[in-house]
Amino acid sequence: MNAEGHTIIIITHHMPFVAESAERVIVMAQGEIIADETPRKVFTTMRDVLKKTNLSPPQITELANRLSDFKFPREILTTGEMCNALVWRYEHNG
Repeated sequence: MNAEGHTIIIITHHMPFVAESAERVIVMAQGEIIADETPRKVFTTMRDVLKKTNLSPPQITELANRLSDFKFPREILTTGEMCNALVWRYEHNG
């Protein structure tokens, strides 16, 4: 429906769904909006916001952060993006 110009509002704590489905994330704490950004920005650069709201980025994003020392991009949000990064890494590094 969103592709047809309809606005869809979803209220959830299921962050992998948010990462894969949302174009915009509004994070609230105690009735106040504390972030209004893309999922990529919220999950990869706004750790303080996530901590304040007791939310965690998708596990695949956590894994990407841990693999960043091995030159994996930190901004991975989905398993599809991780698969693409793994293929690229394999093709370019043997």
